[in-house]
Amino acid sequence: SKDVKVAVIDSGIDYQHEDLSENVDESLGYDFFDDDSDPMDTMGHGTHIAGIIGAQTNNELGVAGINWDVTMVPIRVFGSSGSANVAILVEAINYATQKGFPIINYSIGSLGYSSTEEEAIKNYSGLFVAAAGNNGIDTTDKPHYPSSLDIPNIIAVGNSSGHERSSTSNYSKTGVDLFAPGTQVFSTVPGFTQYSYMSGTSMATPHVTASAALA
Repeated sequence: SKDVKVAVIDSGIDYQHEDLSENVDESLGYDFFDDDSDPMDTMGHGTHIAGIIGAQTNNELGVAGINWDVTMVPIRVFGSSGSANVAILVEAINYATQKGFPIINYSIGSLGYSSTEEEAIKNYSGLFVAAAGNNGIDTTDKPHYPSSLDIPNIIAVGNSSGHERSSTSNYSKTGVDLFAPGTQVFSTVPGFTQYSYMSGTSMATPHVTASAALA
């Protein structure tokens, strides 16, 4: 349903893409990286995630998203470098909280802890779906943030390849909630007619986000 709004906190979304435009509402989003109202993706990460969540279907184009109808909200927090400033991330989470978006896809994380990021997530009342990280480690011993935080509304997602854990995916009996397909996933990338393969917990996470949105 278009009534379900999914906040994609990432590198933005190419909202002009042939296979995404009907299911993205850029007017609801924001670019915290450049501090302006245009959350266009120039890197590709966020656009790839958006295709998994809600690429249009039955249009004889590209790929089919898990949601045939949904409203994806692009919230841009990093550019081509792929690194995100914690202060910007906190702004983005707080924005989603203020707007009342029920689901956040957060294919972002690191081994560094931030108390302000944790507080922002605690203040968010929706479902926070977070990538478990691509360090190939047991996060029980070395936590990955924010996916390892003990907050009830976080779902931490690992990357599966076939029926096994991908060797690059983080894992934990208590800190990673589930695994989803994240290896060589074909989806949308910036450019009106462009598509490509990407791998990682970043790609596994939107499979879970999208399933929650569909439910």
